[in-house]
Amino acid sequence: PQGRSREKAMTSLLKSRAADLTDNVHAEALRGVPKKWEEYGDLVLLPEGSLQGAVWASLDQLEVWGTAAKALGAQRVAIKAEVDEGAMRESHIRIAYPEGASGWVSVVQ
Repeated sequence: PQGRSREKAMTSLLKSRAADLTDNVHAEALRGVPKKWEEYGDLVLLPEGSLQGAVWASLDQLEVWGTAAKALGAQRVAIKAEVDEGAMRESHIRIAYPEGASGWVSVVQ
């Protein structure tokens, strides 16, 4: 059920903003919709490569990430980045929505 609402929201965005897409391009864009994510409070962490590609880049990025946040019930969206190759193997994220948001998360268990 949760995955269906995510796909429905993204499909709706694609249809409204890129109505002239061919079926092949539309299908390719939908492959960029993440099938899994991690939730940390009001932040959703998406896998690297989510909502990427030429079709997604052609759309208003604030709207793309805002739609993703709404579809996933989050206020903030972040994207995983590659892990450093150094000895510490540090991981990184990039905040995609909203612009300038903090990446700090408080988790109560």
